[in-house]
Amino acid sequence: MQKRITVTGANKVYFAVVSLFLIFSVLVELLSSWMQIDISKDYFYVVTLFSQFGLIMVPVLIYAGAMRLNFREIFRINRLKPLPALLIIAIALPAIYALSTFNSIMLFFLQLLGPIPTPPIPISDTPGELLAGLLTIGICPSICEELLHRGLLLSAYEKRGTTKAIAISAIMFGIFHFDISNLLGPIFMGLLIGYYVIRTNSIFAGMLAHFANNAVVELLHYGSDIEEGAGTSLSVNELGWILFFGGVAMVIIFMLLKVFKRVTRDTCRAAPAISTIRADAASVLSHWPIIASLALYAFITFLFILSIAII
Repeated sequence: MQKRITVTGANKVYFAVVSLFLIFSVLVELLSSWMQIDISKDYFYVVTLFSQFGLIMVPVLIYAGAMRLNFREIFRINRLKPLPALLIIAIALPAIYALSTFNSIMLFFLQLLGPIPTPPIPISDTPGELLAGLLTIGICPSICEELLHRGLLLSAYEKRGTTKAIAISAIMFGIFHFDISNLLGPIFMGLLIGYYVIRTNSIFAGMLAHFANNAVVELLHYGSDIEEGAGTSLSVNELGWILFFGGVAMVIIFMLLKVFKRVTRDTCRAAPAISTIRADAASVLSHWPIIASLALYAFITFLFILSIAII
């Protein structure tokens, strides 16, 4: 007999995945120190594949199977129509710039504390490396992370109302990255991707959007001379221009979303809110897995701020 998904159950899976990720990261760092190599850099693709499939997909599927959830319903395994898919791809480029704008705002204020290192993501220099990057950074997260966030979490929180479910799952998506300098961008993308999934009633919309986002970034970095680990800084003038073009990107996104809304009116299934925002916030923050996840995030953020402040 199939069971209904619960918010508590989904939150426990989220906390389990977050904990596994952090434990794995610590083990990788300890092993790197012992072997005197940088495992996360030298074996980036292997580490990423294991993280995505072993630490995200497996716990999600185990929970769904153990609870005998309706897989097709919970994960919205439905056909994605061609026109919405094309619009999702069209929105990808301005969405990337908007994401970068939100992250730049956070970066501007964080740099006041010290230099912000760039993330240790390998830059592709050859077609083979580009293909490996597209497969590892593009496809894998678009499958595994979407099953967790726009599959399990979005469905669980939808009983509180579709709009709030999109917002809550987006915030949890931002926190999931455990990087304060990369918080606002993922939250924005989480809102956008959640909207896609609800409007199309298909997880494949989320997977396509997630892949398009990561693939565009990988393609833009292809052959670039970005120095891994180098400090990143922004002047007031640079931030001003970023905000200007970010505003232009948001206008383009808004216009395309109006078209997207029209072409998905037959597939959208939205649930009304059952309580106020304040009541929802109190309910979400009363769950111990959420409290524990936020505590871990606060601790990691404290260590990050401390590290850049003393450099």
